[in-house]
Amino acid sequence: TELIALAASTSLLAGWRLYLVTFVTGLAMRFGWIGLPENLQALEVLANNWVLGAAGAAALFEFFADKIAWVDSLWDSVNSFIRPVGGALLSLAIVD
Repeated sequence: TELIALAASTSLLAGWRLYLVTFVTGLAMRFGWIGLPENLQALEVLANNWVLGAAGAAALFEFFADKIAWVDSLWDSVNSFIRPVGGALLSLAIVD
């Protein structure tokens, strides 16, 4: 039951702010704020320097993109396809 709740909440949050969820989760794993159970070791890739850098840069860009109307519209149109897939992949990594 806890695993289903974790997968559902992570995929829901990632559907809204995929890059921020990825960045914060990766940081939490990197600094030992959360420990991964043995069955979730696939998520360890989120603590990789390259993944953290890309997710942090994308989260920062997403924050500022909201301030300019046409950039926000373009960003949202592209990410309308990326966010659900990213959320589903995070959820699958948790449940798998």
